[in-house]
Amino acid sequence: MKYWNIIIILTIFIYACESGGLKENDYPSLKRYVEVDNRSCDNIDAVKFQTIDSLLDYFYETAYYKDSFELNLRIGAFYYYKKQYDSSLTYYLKAKNIDSSLANIHFDIALAYSSMKRFDEALISINKALDICGPKWSYLNSKCYILSNLGAYEEAIKAGLISYNLNPENEKIYGNLLNCFDKIGERDSIRKYVDLAIINLNVPPERATKLKQQYNVQL
Repeated sequence: MKYWNIIIILTIFIYACESGGLKENDYPSLKRYVEVDNRSCDNIDAVKFQTIDSLLDYFYETAYYKDSFELNLRIGAFYYYKKQYDSSLTYYLKAKNIDSSLANIHFDIALAYSSMKRFDEALISINKALDICGPKWSYLNSKCYILSNLGAYEEAIKAGLISYNLNPENEKIYGNLLNCFDKIGERDSIRKYVDLAIINLNVPPERATKLKQQYNVQL
């Protein structure tokens, strides 16, 4: 059982980085390096870590690695893909508190807020991401989605069209734009972007028919 708590934490960190596709220079270096001492625990101590959450609680009370931007970002992503958005947001905010200069952390926070249907807060975060990095199709696509959920359809369309022009082969932007056009009754725009989706995404005939039926486009 020696060193097991240190090994588990380091294993989680390494696995998260590898499985998440972390590439060199994607994120800054660790904010703090420490010499790991040869700590160990006995069986009495080990029983208190029955779940990953209890281990993480202990970890954040004691470990220097809690000040790692990358570790908090990866734990946040882990919880996000587990659909545990409250926990995800907690770790994303820890990462932001360590380094708020990177657009991607604001984007991740916007996604977490959106998943929790806290769209006003999501809009603040996605705007911050765009302020830092400038126009980026994925960020603008998310802004289109967020604004549409706030009922700001005209503004959502503006963001969506910029996203479309940057990457017309992304499937999600068509769904967001078509939803906005449908909400404001822009039938000509619906027909146009249904046809563009079919062409640019190489939609097979059967699916194209269903898409036209979904948006009441004449066959």
